[in-house]
Amino acid sequence: MKATLLLCLSVVVAAAIDLDSHDFRISINDKTGAIDKITDPRFENVMNWVSTGSNAPWLPTGSRWGLGYADLGQYSLHRSFWNFPRITKHDNTIDAVYNAGPMELWVSRSINHANQSFTESYTFTNKGATPLKLDSRGTTSLAIYTPFNDHYTNTSDCSAVHSEQFVRIETDNYTTITKETGSISLTGAPVNANTKISGQAVQCDDDKCYYNFTAGRPGRTNLVVTTENGYNSTIFLNVVPRYDDLIASRTQFIIENQQDLTPDTPAEGA
Repeated sequence: MKATLLLCLSVVVAAAIDLDSHDFRISINDKTGAIDKITDPRFENVMNWVSTGSNAPWLPTGSRWGLGYADLGQYSLHRSFWNFPRITKHDNTIDAVYNAGPMELWVSRSINHANQSFTESYTFTNKGATPLKLDSRGTTSLAIYTPFNDHYTNTSDCSAVHSEQFVRIETDNYTTITKETGSISLTGAPVNANTKISGQAVQCDDDKCYYNFTAGRPGRTNLVVTTENGYNSTIFLNVVPRYDDLIASRTQFIIENQQDLTPDTPAEGA
């Protein structure tokens, strides 16, 4: 039995040491066969696009990129992990062969200069005498870990390094009264005159962009911020009734629904 999974990463997830091209530098751990680093060789001190021990020390060694497990039955408690492969390199390709019980896994990784891509494939082969059902336990039967570096280590790092990547939103109140007017200011690298909120253009000066609104019906109001690069953010506003309307509505509800009208009892009229 053979099953092949193919994963293609375009130039945006650049890559390092064992596989190298103009677009990618890929570093592969020579002990586990996991990918330790994917960076862009055209820049120095750039972000590693995968999580590993250096940028995510809490990540277990067995959960690094390309490692995983398969359900090979009860004898392995339905978790056979692959590690410690035989690794070979030829030109722009690195192969890692793992053995986990009767299953052999062949992981092939290569870079292609012509189409500026990094490709990896996973081929599972049953070397045993009896069939293997890799889907016997549904979605938990097979896992290949691909931990992208999409975390932030702490608030200080996020504010110092990543702050301009986000849309900053400020307003006087996130709770407004029906028919009340308000203003929202937006800053951040993605924000410009082409930014829209719920389909309406914002107004911009040298430092910020602004959006004026009038609160509608009571309840949660969602204002969707759309930037020029196609990414969306959502502002949640809580709209409440005018105080006089709220008091009148609550009083009417009590009169109609919460009075005890049972005659000749101490609670009558309460």
